[in-house]
Amino acid sequence: MWLVEWEKQALIHDSWETEPRTIEMKNIALVLQLPQMQQRLTTIKQEQERQQQLRQTEFPRKDMEQNQQFNRGFR
Repeated sequence: MWLVEWEKQALIHDSWETEPRTIEMKNIALVLQLPQMQQRLTTIKQEQERQQQLRQTEFPRKDMEQNQQFNRGFR
């Protein structure tokens, strides 16, 4: 009985392995592991972090300026 179930699962796995979407995803995974792609992804991540830091330094300054303008209106 367990042999029949094992054979059934093996057939399911084999059909999954040869399915076009599975092959495509495996190819994408291989490309993403290439050193050139890893370097590019690292560069993108660093640039996003740099831009986030810039936004964090700009927004508090703008908020402070707006608060000062608002407070001047009540003097």
